[in-house]
Amino acid sequence: MIMTKLTPADIANRADNISGSIDDCRRALAELALEAKEKGPEEWADIIANRPRIRRSVRTIRDYAVTAEFCRAIGGTVWVNGQPKIVWLFDLPYSFYSRAASMIDRLNVETIIEELKIAAESDTKYEMFSLTLNDAAEIENPKKPIEPTLQDALLAVASALTDLSGRKDLPETIMPLVKVAVTAMSTALSALERAKVE
Repeated sequence: MIMTKLTPADIANRADNISGSIDDCRRALAELALEAKEKGPEEWADIIANRPRIRRSVRTIRDYAVTAEFCRAIGGTVWVNGQPKIVWLFDLPYSFYSRAASMIDRLNVETIIEELKIAAESDTKYEMFSLTLNDAAEIENPKKPIEPTLQDALLAVASALTDLSGRKDLPETIMPLVKVAVTAMSTALSALERAKVE
């Protein structure tokens, strides 16, 4: 079977024509992101991210593709109007699948599918589902602590420095150094945010 390539114009047109409910749009965007990743040019994520109706960071678009790839792996595909469509196994909002895909390196697939099934059958809220996955990961990988993201780590340091700068018992000779550190952390966080968008 010959794989049809997607041109930048194809990708842009498809992105501009995504419509439906919020959840339908997210699923359609995820499927387009995966297809563009597999069949499109190297800058596929930039093309989608920069469409006026999408307005997401490139990193977020890449995350959409990861979620679609995960869902295709667990649910397979069906053909609709001559096009392959991913089977989303359970009647759950897109956010559940996105969270499940983010846990694939910490949980085995069977556990994730079981938790998705339970969430669908018991009308579980997203926050509870997310906590359940975290708890399951702690049981399956007790020696593998949840590592904070780079942004979370920088925010924690920035918060600690800000708290330190407000202490009454901080010697005046140290205060300028703390202020420099607070400014440096703020600059680092801004640089990280810019890097995510690029």
